Amino acid sequence: MTTEGPFGTQFLEGIGDEEKDKYSIDHYQKPILEQGLIFLSDVIQDGKVDLLMHDGEESDTTLIPFYQFLAKEEPLYQNTLAFSASESNPTYSEEIKGITWGLESGATFPGFITVLMSGLASEQEFSHRLQELFNLADLDGSWWWWPYKLEAAKGEVVRDFGCGKCGWASGIFVSVMLSQYFGLSFNKGVLQINPIHYLEFSWSKLHFGKAFLSIECTKSYVTVTNLLEQSLTIRGNDGNVSLEKGEKFRMEREIK
Repeated sequence: MTTEGPFGTQFLEGIGDEEKDKYSIDHYQKPILEQGLIFLSDVIQDGKVDLLMHDGEESDTTLIPFYQFLAKEEPLYQNTLAFSASESNPTYSEEIKGITWGLESGATFPGFITVLMSGLASEQEFSHRLQELFNLADLDGSWWWWPYKLEAAKGEVVRDFGCGKCGWASGIFVSVMLSQYFGLSFNKGVLQINPIHYLEFSWSKLHFGKAFLSIECTKSYVTVTNLLEQSLTIRGNDGNVSLEKGEKFRMEREIK
């Protein structure tokens, strides 16, 4: 369900009652009511949940372009992420650039991936948000589920606070980075490569799904080399192209 938010049309965090953007807490079954509502403390007013918010552990809206439901450039998606990572979102903390988890923690890590994706269109903004995630990583490269206590200041990071490591956030991160940042996806067996417009990279001997390839990406073109014994079908500028082992294909990029 959608509504008009501060950045334009955006998704609501659920399906409301007659008011559309509100949901009565009376709908909650008693067994989950007492515990479940502690995660909604910031968005309950007059016995109703304000659905004009983004829950830090609701990841499906962040994954919408990965699901190929909407392209990452769609205003509906962009507006939703912009709202989620702004002070218009009652669960967002500008101090730590994260999304709180009710009365339990100052931030929950899946929300950091939503905040990261809100800056994807800007190279500088995305780089800054990515560095924030690097700073929060543990020595083994993983993330703790709840890295901040309630009302913590930036940098007051805690370890093993209530929850363990957050494989959920890692999975979301890998999904959006591969599909939306590096622009790699398969559609009906055809490999598509459409990196974010400012990205330049080289990736040698990449195993991606059934593909085995090397990629060189500059601001003006992408070159792909098939390393598989079998042929590899790639979506080019003018249609599909089949590459045998060792063959290269170069396609121009749209310059923005």
